[in-house]
Amino acid sequence: MDRPASKAVGLAPNRLETLADGIFAIAMTILVLELRIPESTNPDDLWPELVKLGPRFATFLISFVVLGVYWFAHHQTFYFLVRVNRTLVWLSILFFQFTIGLHHRLFYLDKELQK
Repeated sequence: MDRPASKAVGLAPNRLETLADGIFAIAMTILVLELRIPESTNPDDLWPELVKLGPRFATFLISFVVLGVYWFAHHQTFYFLVRVNRTLVWLSILFFQFTIGLHHRLFYLDKELQK
């Protein structure tokens, strides 16, 4: 016996969720690339160099937490959905674009605050 055809129209939400997982994973990984190890070879200079990186570490932590909150909120949004339409796909893509640019804006702010 054949299964009845689903009356829901659109894309399965797990496809968009999988895309979101990949985008957030890459964005969170890129955050780590902004952290640079001090090039000091003298152990006595290491601690002051790490202290100078404090604002950069703070920016990293804030960005990581914000991205985690966005990722969780995105998944919560899709919990009750059976299908997604084009409008929701495009809104999600715009949301992803904002998300990817978030860490660049925060690191720019970090550089401006260090001046």
